[in-house]
Amino acid sequence: MSKNLARATILFAVLLTAVLLAPGRAAAATPCWKQIVNDWSADGSIDKTYPVGCYRAALKNMAEDVRDYTSLGDDIQSAMQAAVSSRAHARHLAGSGNRALQSREISSIGPNNAGSIPLPLIVLAGLASLLVAGGAAGTLSRRLEARRVPPRSRS
Repeated sequence: MSKNLARATILFAVLLTAVLLAPGRAAAATPCWKQIVNDWSADGSIDKTYPVGCYRAALKNMAEDVRDYTSLGDDIQSAMQAAVSSRAHARHLAGSGNRALQSREISSIGPNNAGSIPLPLIVLAGLASLLVAGGAAGTLSRRLEARRVPPRSRS
């Protein structure tokens, strides 16, 4: 019996040592919703910005007494709204930056005020004038050719 007890004690010591020496994964595996709660617990405010899904999960996993007796729920709602707002604002700025670039490129080839004629319109008018002049020259050439008196043939 003492041999079995010795083996069990050694096995227990080996397992305990393995557990204590194993790298701690608890901090790395902390769910993001729990990170929000921990962030709030440190000083009563949420200082970092998290993905919107994390805020939703934090609200869903919040204990009922914490919801009833603290401002955590309101603070999570506010932080989530700020995250959504800043993300929408960043998207708007990125989109308006592209529109501003396009606007500058377009305005560089166009008129500078509402009273001037746009450059593409001037180019089209010049092209149309050339086509009309070419057609008129061809018609005039045919008419002149038709008026010429054919040379008399000597027989």
